[in-house]
Amino acid sequence: MSRGSAKTIAPRIRISLYGDESALRYFGVHHTLAVHLLSSPDRGQLPIENPPTDLLDKLGLLCLYPIRQQFTGDQSVELRRLGTSGLRVSALSLGAMIFGAETQTLMKGVTSSDEEARRVFDRAVEAGINLVDTANVYTEGRSEGLTGAWLAGKRDQLLIATKCRFPIGYGITHKPGPHEWGLSRKAIMAACEGSLRRLKTDVIDLYQVHMQDRNVAIDETLRALDDLVTEGKVRYIGCSNYAGYSLVESLWAADRLLTHRYESIQLQWSLVQRSAERELVPAATAFGLGVLVWSPLSRGFLSGKYQRGRTAPAGSRLDVT
Repeated sequence: MSRGSAKTIAPRIRISLYGDESALRYFGVHHTLAVHLLSSPDRGQLPIENPPTDLLDKLGLLCLYPIRQQFTGDQSVELRRLGTSGLRVSALSLGAMIFGAETQTLMKGVTSSDEEARRVFDRAVEAGINLVDTANVYTEGRSEGLTGAWLAGKRDQLLIATKCRFPIGYGITHKPGPHEWGLSRKAIMAACEGSLRRLKTDVIDLYQVHMQDRNVAIDETLRALDDLVTEGKVRYIGCSNYAGYSLVESLWAADRLLTHRYESIQLQWSLVQRSAERELVPAATAFGLGVLVWSPLSRGFLSGKYQRGRTAPAGSRLDVT
């Protein structure tokens, strides 16, 4: 692109950064062109060569992320809006499923020591990740406990996502009572109080139901979750591992009951497991839900450590299983 044409378009970019809402929308549509201009040799001739950093913070638009990197050298993780909520989460989140050694349940043999988990946690925070995803059942509650301890002094900069549905111990460590699991009002309220206690916080940013419960009417589940939001114990609600029909049923029910609705769905999605692309991802797009992905590397299978024709490395997940 010539210097002359860059100068011709530059005022539009200036209006977009400093102008009104319609100008910002214009900038969003044409941000690819703007990035090209700002990274060109002519960038020094543009009237927005050094926009103040606080302006970019206040605008907070996703389309400004490449511009921020160009001007400030900021290499932190990109922030994205979660569904239709006002929550801005990092494009990468930290899954805490294996935090806490010596579990006797689902992840037996593949959890990390407290020291190793802490190193991962600290590195994630340093890289700009602002969402930690855990669950009441992960390592029999130990994952939530460690997450809560490590959040000390960092709570304002980090978001907590946790879950309810299954009994702590998965019925392996002890026989759960009838209200220690499921999505009834009593079970949800009890699970939330337990998570708040272990996480050492007074509010959960994203509270997710771990899987649908066909033994409880969706109306009861939604009203219980809605009450938690109203009480200030939960900011937003989401779901995980839902079938397509249950997801849509839940969204319709929330609309009918005038309760808070699920703002996100967490699902398994990777180059190996792509079944979510049939119904769940299109549904999330249609209804404006955020998508949180678990096992994006397919339990490490796509990490590069496994090679065709070779046995799994000693101590790896596939070696254990």
